[in-house]
Amino acid sequence: MSLKTVCGLLLVPLLLSGTPVQAPAQLFLPGVIHATQPRVTLRVKGLEEPGRPLMTGLCQVRYTVFDRQGRPLLGYPNRSTPCAEVGLGVNTTRGAWGTFTLDLSRVRAAKLPAGTYLMTAHVQARDGNTRLPPCVSNTATLRVP
Repeated sequence: MSLKTVCGLLLVPLLLSGTPVQAPAQLFLPGVIHATQPRVTLRVKGLEEPGRPLMTGLCQVRYTVFDRQGRPLLGYPNRSTPCAEVGLGVNTTRGAWGTFTLDLSRVRAAKLPAGTYLMTAHVQARDGNTRLPPCVSNTATLRVP
């Protein structure tokens, strides 16, 4: 089993654990997401004192859908996806909350077989010209009818 640290979180296949000590923000998806939803809200909680404003680049608020064995099936946006989002802000002040909206139309368009999948969200932020390590959300359950 390979272990990877992302944004201060220990990423074990299908499981995020540990304390985001060095992360500027923590990301939260709802525990259960239904593919029939048009959108899902990704909540962002600041963890720094003092905080700072961070910005995202074009297409840098993303999600990945995995099968139950942890194999990635779908990533959005990807290199072939046109994106409208640019310059979205993140406030990293401890206790400050923000949100991003994730469009689930690509999940429906992928026509995944009915079943239960897993989903994580990722945000790649910049502090001025410095690219920060990507922050990864909790792993949510995605239900496809």
